[in-house]
Amino acid sequence: AARAMDVTRDTFEAAIDALEAAVADPHFAFWSFDCEFTGLNAGAHTVFDLLDTPEERFRKVHACVRAFAVLQYGVCTFHFDPRSRRWTARPFNFWLFPDHRALPDASAFGCQASSLSFLANNGFDFNKCIREGVPYVPASERARAEARRDRNRDRPPIVPSNDRDRGVVAALIAVVTAWLKLTDESDDAHGELVLEPTNAFLRALTYQTLEKDVFGSDDPP
Repeated sequence: AARAMDVTRDTFEAAIDALEAAVADPHFAFWSFDCEFTGLNAGAHTVFDLLDTPEERFRKVHACVRAFAVLQYGVCTFHFDPRSRRWTARPFNFWLFPDHRALPDASAFGCQASSLSFLANNGFDFNKCIREGVPYVPASERARAEARRDRNRDRPPIVPSNDRDRGVVAALIAVVTAWLKLTDESDDAHGELVLEPTNAFLRALTYQTLEKDVFGSDDPP
């Protein structure tokens, strides 16, 4: 077997190319995979029983997979050369970590003490996992986020209908513009602007205003 390719976020694209090439190899026969999770047992209802039906076992495994995060994904392709009658293996080791920047609401996951202890006792590098792991989000969470984004995009814009609402927008633009100017002109710490709390309608109007190009910049605050 070849030495495993250690895959982090910096080497992910090259690793995918190498993996695709391995699968496209004419001598490719089959592949296997293994995962390291932050936990394995989501509760008494997920404990395996010898009398489980295939459907019951699937539901238990599915519940556990949804409760925990995958920290490492190992995949190995196997190749058989009919001339030499020899097998070769090409292993890939993907370090993974949930992407808290893309979908903050979807980045929470459960942990099981016994599983983390097992990983630590077997030399698992948690620092490497967190700092260099390939970021990912569950497909179901991504689909829900895209659906919410599409719904928000299709909504008609909020139009200030009275003097109070128009005054809120004007004051917001003035405050943010002054803050941006102060931040650009000063080396002091002006990196944070705290807006006054308001109701849901004015909060939506605030978000809409901040997303518009009204501050002389292509990158809204």
